[in-house]
Amino acid sequence: MFSYRTGKKIVGLAFVMTLVIGCSKSTEEEITPSNQLIHGVDKSIMLNLINKYRTAGCTCGTDKMPPVSKLVWSDKLGQAAFKHTNDMAQKNYFSHTSLDGRGMADRINAEKYTWSTLGENIAKGQTTENQVMESWIKSPGHCKNIMNGNFMEVGFARVQNYWTQNFGRSK
Repeated sequence: MFSYRTGKKIVGLAFVMTLVIGCSKSTEEEITPSNQLIHGVDKSIMLNLINKYRTAGCTCGTDKMPPVSKLVWSDKLGQAAFKHTNDMAQKNYFSHTSLDGRGMADRINAEKYTWSTLGENIAKGQTTENQVMESWIKSPGHCKNIMNGNFMEVGFARVQNYWTQNFGRSK
């Protein structure tokens, strides 16, 4: 006999199994492209990938990271990410510090994002959202940025095969 309580238990078990699978499961086949490119990245795919890890929890290196809330898109963080990514691609360098000496906070402040905490991931060489996210998740520091519960917003960009993710919490 199927009851509402049994149904809730089955749904709960399915949810727990999803959490257990977490970081180890490939997400490529589960994410459908939206064809909504923003700053060279499919916004839907990237947000889905980020939020799948965040809501399931993840192991970053040897540190178990608990589930945290989903991130939402920020135009200002996205614009800062795009400008830095474009600068790296056009001037052929790869660094969190721009060639003019500006750091992440300087670039984000220039976009008038009023923040209380910030983070940044950069990558070079990956050709898809799935590839770059897999690289970041395999890197403990980048993974911890993705899983940082203090961050509430994200913006990202890709130019050629340079990538930037900016994370923040506004004041």
